[in-house]
Amino acid sequence: MTTAARAATILVVLALVACSTRTPSGSVSLSAQTSPSTSPSPSAEQFASEAYGYSLTLPRGWTPVQASARWDGKGAPGSDDAVVDQFIGPAAAISWAYAASTTRVLPAYVKKTIKVTVEDHSDTCPANPVAEESIQIGGQPGTLLAWNCGVLVNQAVTVQHGVGFFFGFLDQSVHVATDTADRKLFLKLLSSVQFAD
Repeated sequence: MTTAARAATILVVLALVACSTRTPSGSVSLSAQTSPSTSPSPSAEQFASEAYGYSLTLPRGWTPVQASARWDGKGAPGSDDAVVDQFIGPAAAISWAYAASTTRVLPAYVKKTIKVTVEDHSDTCPANPVAEESIQIGGQPGTLLAWNCGVLVNQAVTVQHGVGFFFGFLDQSVHVATDTADRKLFLKLLSSVQFAD
C-alpha cells in the first residue's frame, strides 16, 4: 500500500471513530469509554440500581445516573461521587443513593451515618443534625436526618437484610435544614423505593 493510500485509510478510520463517539445532540462525548448505564436518561421515571439492588420512581423531569463504581462502606460519599446513583432535578435539587453490607442494626447505622457525615463534611456541616425522625423507606423502618450545611441536606437510612442503604437529598437554593416542598418530594421518592429480595 502506498503512503498516500495509508494516509487516506487513516483519515477514514479517524472520521469513523469521531462519528461513533458523538452524542445524540451532535457534541463530541468526553469519554468514548462511557457505557450506556452511566449516562443520564432524561425520559426515565422508573430507576433500578445496577449496583445496589433497589428501585424507585423518580419525579417527572428528573435524570438518573447509575453509579460507575461500588461503595466500599467507608466515609460519606457526596452527591457527585462515582459510587452513588444520582438523581438530578430540573432545578437546584439533587438526590443520591448508595449501599453496603453492614452488621449494624438501624439505630447504630444512624449513629455511624452522623459520625461519618461530621468527619467528612465538618467544613460545612454542624456537629449534629437539626432533626432526626423515624420514617418509612419503601415500607420499611428508616430514619430521616435534616442538616443545615449552609444549604439543605437531608439523609435517609435503613438497614435491610444486612445491607445499609443511604438516600441523600440536597437543595442548594434552600439555606435551612428543612423545607416543606423538599420534604414532601424526598418522602415521596423514599416511599417509592423497593428492595430486591
